[in-house]
Amino acid sequence: MLLTIIIIICALLFFLFLGLPVGFTLLLLSIAGLYLVTGGPEALFAVASIAFTRVNGVGFMTIPLFVLMASIINRTGMSRDLFDIASKWLGRLPGGLAQATVAGCAAFGATTGSSVACALTIGKVALPEMERFGYGNRMAAGAIAGGGALGMLIPPSLSLITYSVITDTSLGSLFIAAFIPALIIAIMLMIYISLVCTLFPAQGPKAPPVTWRSKIFALGKTWPLIVLVLGVLGSIYFGICTATESAAVGVLVAVVLGIFPYRTLNFGSLFEAAVDAALTTATISFIVYGGFCFGHFFTVTGIAQYVAEGVVAMNVSPGVILLMMNLVMLVLGCFLDVGSILLLTMPTFFPLALSLGFDPVWFGVIAALNLEIAVMTPPFGLNLYVLKNISKIPLKDIIFGAMPFASLYAMGLALVAVFPALAMWLVGTMK
Repeated sequence: MLLTIIIIICALLFFLFLGLPVGFTLLLLSIAGLYLVTGGPEALFAVASIAFTRVNGVGFMTIPLFVLMASIINRTGMSRDLFDIASKWLGRLPGGLAQATVAGCAAFGATTGSSVACALTIGKVALPEMERFGYGNRMAAGAIAGGGALGMLIPPSLSLITYSVITDTSLGSLFIAAFIPALIIAIMLMIYISLVCTLFPAQGPKAPPVTWRSKIFALGKTWPLIVLVLGVLGSIYFGICTATESAAVGVLVAVVLGIFPYRTLNFGSLFEAAVDAALTTATISFIVYGGFCFGHFFTVTGIAQYVAEGVVAMNVSPGVILLMMNLVMLVLGCFLDVGSILLLTMPTFFPLALSLGFDPVWFGVIAALNLEIAVMTPPFGLNLYVLKNISKIPLKDIIFGAMPFASLYAMGLALVAVFPALAMWLVGTMK
């Protein structure tokens, strides 16, 4: 049994190093491992059963629905409006356009749930403006990379959705729990930008003054976002809808907004949005399916329970164990995408967290914070390469620009780890 586990884990690391698709690798090794453990075709029966019972569940419907909502919103032009509003109100502050980028990403994250989508969409709007006003490369890149990472924590976060599906944790509670930590980190990023640009004004020159009339008029563009957020998060918070139902509400609101007021949605663009959502959902679903199968292999072999019992028997404080789990996720974040990190770690980490008495909702927020850092760390931080693709900024400057922002996320992670109430207080007020 132990030899089989060692062989499967070594093969997993080898195939991932070769760059094989994560979902395919997990599924193939799960079948091989289950066959070796059970000694017969029961492995194939188990894989089929997982496909039907887990992937076919109602909770899994949140993935395609929220992906479709984000795909529709991406075609409305909301990102331009959000950055325009933030730049008008924050532009006169030190590093105002960089602060507006963070604020725009935070707001747009409430519609996409993806850090890459935030960095790409807001970056295309914000980067030309920052270049026009002479912002330093590292400040511009850091603001987009750091702000974009907020999309992974701000509901409807795809990483939290994946965590919920894998661990069977309440998605509604995860969404509400992530709100305050995301807000705190956004404020930390903006304070950092203000301090740096106050000390070094050339890094973030002030934008031209804007009349109060223009500022007030710009606020009128916020109502579509408010309607969308209230439709999704408000319905969950006040107990009106389940997370799956709120996802359906989000799609309906997104369609209505696309028709009015944006007037960008027609049958053609809706079809394109549906196709994009289907492709994205198929990719995510196959990866999650592979993760379910690999988790089942861990369950059959008993390795997760063995690790949990072994760690508890070490008589080490839960804080030290949590630190070790965070370090593992941070190191994996340097080499793997966020979905792979969740699927590789949660079959072992989640039972361990429960055995130590950690709240599963709080632990989900901790995991999401680790993943936010992952998208900003080399060599494979996705936000870094998104920036490289949409700009002429050297990769070295992008990496060095993102590092201070990654450090601020690490500080936010430490705050939530030390003060769990930052994540759990709002959950306790839900109806």
